[in-house]
Amino acid sequence: MKIRSVDVKISVISLTVFIFFTIVLASYVLLTGDSSILFWGIPSLILLIIFPMGLNYMSQNQYKDLVPVYEKEAKKVTVKAININML
Repeated sequence: MKIRSVDVKISVISLTVFIFFTIVLASYVLLTGDSSILFWGIPSLILLIIFPMGLNYMSQNQYKDLVPVYEKEAKKVTVKAININML
């Protein structure tokens, strides 16, 4: 997903938590028939997706500005040339 020029990705853990709580909410409503929980459940599920996306957007937005700096300072090195002194 792209917001402006920033690629936003939802982590697997965040998606797993969202799916888990969606199943829990759906199971509760189906088993008890109490649909009043949807008043708080659905907005909570939406926030479970929006918060990680917002945090990822902010970090990717900052990283986007730093990519030219990292590329300028990067040096090509072969694997054999890496040693303890390079750390």
